[in-house]
Amino acid sequence: MQDMNHLAERVAQPPRARGDLAVYELDDELVVHDPDNGQSYVLNATGRVIWSLCDGERTCGAIAEELSVAFGVDTAVVLPDVVALVDDLRQACLLNDDPSHEFSDAERS
Repeated sequence: MQDMNHLAERVAQPPRARGDLAVYELDDELVVHDPDNGQSYVLNATGRVIWSLCDGERTCGAIAEELSVAFGVDTAVVLPDVVALVDDLRQACLLNDDPSHEFSDAERS
């Protein structure tokens, strides 16, 4: 039961991409560079769409719903992949999980 509660919390918390990351398009992929640690991450085309929806407004469930409509796939099929990628992005510290944090103008550009 604890795992289900943890999953529910992860699905309900809207992910927000950090505003201080360098993001570059590379064909249909996206390169996300973290200047804090010098690491770069490459997201495939689907990851790129998910990243673009990590705006702090949409939950993982809402992101999965948008993807299901866009790709014609059931939301229940898409949701585990969305949650897995968002978990990976959180582990890599590419998301700002503090909902009270307001980005400065420098972080937005």
